[in-house]
Amino acid sequence: MARAGEKIYNPVQNDWIVFKETAQDTRGALMKGELVVSPRGGNPLHVHPLQEEHFTVLSGTLGVEVGDEHRSL
Repeated sequence: MARAGEKIYNPVQNDWIVFKETAQDTRGALMKGELVVSPRGGNPLHVHPLQEEHFTVLSGTLGVEVGDEHRSL
């Protein structure tokens, strides 16, 4: 199980996440992390039927798809 402060590196996509808060810290309410994505990196398309995601772009552009709509943030 992830712990606050833990960093996981993904060599395939060349990105990493630093966990800020975990389910263990919040009694299952949320997971909060800082995701650093390399150019052209990121996650494949996926859905969370019972969860929501929120992103804040600090620099660069983030491309996302919501349904059939493509957005650049």
